[in-house]
Amino acid sequence: MNTTLVRRARIAEYLLLVTLCAVAAAILYPVFALKSSRSRQTFVFDENGKPVPHARLAFAGASGKIQRTITADEYGRSYDRAVSSLAGAVTGEYALQRINPNTGWTGYVFARRGTQVFTFRDEANQPMPDVPVILTYPAKRTTASRPADSLTRANYHTNANGEIILSNIGLAQRFEPVVDDIRYSTEPPTVLVVGDRITYRVSVERAATVIGYLSDAFGKPVAQQRVAVAEQGDNASGFYDLRRSATDSNGKFVIRGLASGDYKVRFPDRSPKALVAPTVTLRPGETKTMRVTVP
Repeated sequence: MNTTLVRRARIAEYLLLVTLCAVAAAILYPVFALKSSRSRQTFVFDENGKPVPHARLAFAGASGKIQRTITADEYGRSYDRAVSSLAGAVTGEYALQRINPNTGWTGYVFARRGTQVFTFRDEANQPMPDVPVILTYPAKRTTASRPADSLTRANYHTNANGEIILSNIGLAQRFEPVVDDIRYSTEPPTVLVVGDRITYRVSVERAATVIGYLSDAFGKPVAQQRVAVAEQGDNASGFYDLRRSATDSNGKFVIRGLASGDYKVRFPDRSPKALVAPTVTLRPGETKTMRVTVP
C-alpha cells in the first residue's frame, strides 16, 4: 500500500514538472524566437535611406550563375538565414552596405547600388587636387545603416579635378567628408541626389594662422600661459574655444587651422577683468601677428 502511494506521488511530481516545463517553454519560446529572428535580419534601402518593400536580392555563385534569390517583406526586411553566407555575393541593383555584429544581433544592410562623388573646391571655386580626406559618419544620419568599415578606414586623396569617386557601393548612407589637414578648413557639404549618383559639394578654404607674443608691462615675455582663440558662443563665459595653445619661453604662441572670420584671443590664466580679449579678423590663408601686453 505504501509503495503504491509513493509511486503515485512520484508520478504526480513528474507530471507537475513536465507541466511546468511546458509552461516555461511556451512563455520563453517567443522571446528566443524573436531574438533568433532579429539575429539574422536583412534590410534593403533605396538611395534616400528608405526601406524598399518586396525588394528582391539575387546572389551569384562562383560560376556567376544566380545561386539564390531572397524577397523582402513589405517593410524591406528578410529573415533568411542564407544571407550570412551569401551576403558578399549579392548582384544586381543592390549592394551590401554593411554588416553590424555589435548591437546584440547581426544585421545585413543592402542599399541601391550607385556612385558617390565628393568634390572639393577652394574659396575661389577652383578644384583642390591631392587633398587628404577621411570619411566619417555624420552625427545625424537619415537611417540607422552604416557603410562597410573598409570605406571609412581608408585614406583618400582628391584627384586632379578635386574629386573622390566611390563607385558600385550602397547609396543609403550619407558620409561626412573631412579634410585631414590642418592647413585647410571646410564647411558642411551640400548633398545632391540624382538617380544612382550622390554628389557631395565641399567648400574648402586655406586655413588662417595667428602668431602672437605675450609680454608684461615691462616688456618681459610671459611664458607658460594658456591661449585660446574663440568665437562668440552660448556657454556661460560667452565664448566657444576653437583652438588652444600656450606661450613658450619667449612668450610666443601659434594657433593654426582657423577659418576666415572674426575671433577673440583669450588668456584663461589671466583675470577677464584685468585683460580684455583682443579681436582679430582673419582672411583665408592669412597669417596674422599680434602683440599683447598683460598687466
